[in-house]
Amino acid sequence: PIKEPTVAAFWSVNNIADAGLARLQIGARLIKSSIYEAQLAHPSLTTFVTLSPIPAFRKWIDQHPQLEAVIEKVVPAQQLEAVQKSGMIPDYYSSEDASKAVANTITGMEWWADKELSDLLAQPLSALAEHYILQEKLPDSLMPNCFVAGFHLGNGATLHRINFLADTSKLGMDRSYGMMVNYHYDLETTCANKVEFKLKVSGPKLSRRQRAKLNNNNNNNDNNNNNNN
Repeated sequence: PIKEPTVAAFWSVNNIADAGLARLQIGARLIKSSIYEAQLAHPSLTTFVTLSPIPAFRKWIDQHPQLEAVIEKVVPAQQLEAVQKSGMIPDYYSSEDASKAVANTITGMEWWADKELSDLLAQPLSALAEHYILQEKLPDSLMPNCFVAGFHLGNGATLHRINFLADTSKLGMDRSYGMMVNYHYDLETTCANKVEFKLKVSGPKLSRRQRAKLNNNNNNNDNNNNNNN
C-alpha cells in the first residue's frame, strides 16, 4: 500500500532571497501559507523543509586565503587522513599536510568524476558547507555570508541537512560543488528562532526597548499561530 506523505520539500523558495532582507516578511508569509495549505491538503505531513542552493560556496572555497586552516579546524583528522592516504591523489596535489592535500584535491581536481574519491570527500565538503552556512559572516557584519542562509535562518528555519552532490548540473557544480541544503521550518519554533537570529545578528546595537519589542512581537506571533491551528 502507498503510505501517506510525511515530508514536504519546497523548491524555489530561495528565489525571494534575491531581493535581500527588504522582502523577508513577504518570504515568511509565503512560506507559512504554503505550509498551512500543504497541511490542509495532506494532514499526514509533519516535516517541512526547503531544498536550497549554497550559491557562493565554491567561490568561497576556491578563493579562501587560509582554506587549509579552515579544513583542519572543521574536518576530523581521520577523514583528512583517509583522503590523503587513499592513493588517489596525483603527486602534483599531494602533500604531507593532510589538510593541504584535501584542499588541493577539492580545488584542483574534477574529483566528482571519480565515485570513490567523491565518496571520500563527502564528509569533508559537508563539514565545510555547514561551517560556511553557520559561521562565515559578511564583512563588518554578523549576517551569514550566504544570503540564502540569511533568508531562511532569518525567517526562523534551522539547518536540517547538507546534501552532497545534490545538484550536479553545470550551474550547481560551478556555484557550490553540487552541494545543496535543507532548511527545516517548524511553525512551533520559527517565531522564537527569528527573534534569536535577530538578536544574534544585531549584536549589542539593539537597545533594551528594541529587544523587549522583538520578544513581544514573538509572543503575539505565537498567539496568532495558535489561533490559526
